[in-house]
Amino acid sequence: MNVVAAGSGAGFASTAFFARLFDEALTLVRDSRDYIAQRGRDDSRALPPAGGLAYSVETMRLTTRMTHIMAWLLMQRAYAEGEYEDAPVEAGAMRLGGADVCLGEPVVEAELPSALAELMRRSERLFRRIQRLDDDLEGQAGG
Repeated sequence: MNVVAAGSGAGFASTAFFARLFDEALTLVRDSRDYIAQRGRDDSRALPPAGGLAYSVETMRLTTRMTHIMAWLLMQRAYAEGEYEDAPVEAGAMRLGGADVCLGEPVVEAELPSALAELMRRSERLFRRIQRLDDDLEGQAGG
């Protein structure tokens, strides 16, 4: 079953709560992009080899988290606006993916630049919130 009311154009993705969640995610995407493209380059060059490896792993995890988060939010919104029929919903396309990578064992945080560590904490909290929301919505839909 689906996570929003089929064909209604309303539902969760049409709420003010969803709009705030979307804005929060988009802000985090921009903050992450800006850090990696600007300050992160300098931060990564200053790290020892093990720290550089940790930086690479965690920036890829950050990017993966944000990609899954935004894909989930965009799919919810597209479905609520009537852009999808039930077929992708029945196939599980609207479920949040990537938990195995996004919530995998982190590297030692002390090796990460503080700005990256903070982005990692923010993105993990947001991913976990959306994961709980995804589970709740799926449960309400009877899936």
